[in-house]
Amino acid sequence: MRENGGRVGYGIHAHRRRNIQVQVEFRWPLARYGRRATLGNEDERGLGLARSVDVVQRQTTRHPICRSIEYTAVPCRQVQRMKLFWHPKTRAARIVWLLEEAGVAYERVAIDIRDRQAPRDPEFAEASPMGKVPAIADGDVYMADSAAIGIYVADRYPASGLAPGVADRQRGAYLYWMLYSPGVMEPALMEKFAGVTPNRFSAGWGDFDAMIETLAKGLEAGPWILGEGFSAADVMLGSGVHFMHTFDVLPEVAVLDEYRQRCVARPAFQKSMELE
Repeated sequence: MRENGGRVGYGIHAHRRRNIQVQVEFRWPLARYGRRATLGNEDERGLGLARSVDVVQRQTTRHPICRSIEYTAVPCRQVQRMKLFWHPKTRAARIVWLLEEAGVAYERVAIDIRDRQAPRDPEFAEASPMGKVPAIADGDVYMADSAAIGIYVADRYPASGLAPGVADRQRGAYLYWMLYSPGVMEPALMEKFAGVTPNRFSAGWGDFDAMIETLAKGLEAGPWILGEGFSAADVMLGSGVHFMHTFDVLPEVAVLDEYRQRCVARPAFQKSMELE
């Protein structure tokens, strides 16, 4: 790597199976430069994340070509993987999909939501006061609700590209569609399943038909809800559309069926289904 027309550069000493923090010292005749870099495993470098760090002994090696450069490898601090509190056939599947899309290392912790007396991870109660899944523990962050988790993960790991930045012109639309599933789609579906007579004008979610019409219109430009870029909002919406298709309540609307097919074709979605 070079700076200033190639006059300054640094190298990295790293073990293929370890995350290593590298201190590189340049000893040119007239200057001395210090640089520090953190590397993740090969599949994590794009996110700049350090995980599952093994301590390695301090060592110094000389560059095989430029003898004036020394590499001092020291261990990074170990970072605990995110815990995903999970139960099969629940909304937790969409968070598996989300984390697979984001490339975030995580550990699934099974929670028997039907037996409240069953032994549970002590962090689950702090993460989910209602005892619902999905919930996560990410360092000292504890939270539940799939939309809230989706917003958190996409913002916490911005290199995943799953959310527009706060100042991006699409941020408002992104937040609207992130909350469309719990705020509009699910209440409308519950009314339909329960046989409740809807009131489009008094209910904040309208009714089932209004929910479908609005979603289909939002996807007309496609291929994703924000246009060309896939986002965490597509995880929320795509999982809802897939749910409606699974239970045979998805109307025959071409734009929704095509959207569903694009979602289920994604490798991260397929991974989430494999774990069910």
